[in-house]
Amino acid sequence: MLVDPAKRLPWLQFSSKQFCEYCIIGTMHPASLSGRMESFLTHCRVEKGLASNTVEAYDRDLERFAGFVGAEPSVDGNRMREYVDSLYSAGLASRSIARHIATIRNFYHFLLQESAVDADPTAALIPLSNGRVCPSI
Repeated sequence: MLVDPAKRLPWLQFSSKQFCEYCIIGTMHPASLSGRMESFLTHCRVEKGLASNTVEAYDRDLERFAGFVGAEPSVDGNRMREYVDSLYSAGLASRSIARHIATIRNFYHFLLQESAVDADPTAALIPLSNGRVCPSI
């Protein structure tokens, strides 16, 4: 004997107005760059368990990046090199620039996983060394 789903699961008896009020479909993958940045920072905080200072540094780096590229998250390798050049021109230390690059790489890796972009523009960037020399043995 089949049981009516509405009797078995009374919470299914939402009206469409109630459903729309609580529905989060469409808000989970925002299309704007700032929405994607928020999703990435939440991912870093919740799923990766990064420290709050690290997440705040990522936030500052992404805000600076967003100010440079505008609202479109899809950029090419040339635009990425221009951004790195702008960091050098601004007088940032090499460690700060390396952190900016790491942040942007992590961000685009996240966007690739979420299928928000087709290609990773940071692949064209050469990783910066931290300036330390390995000891000779």
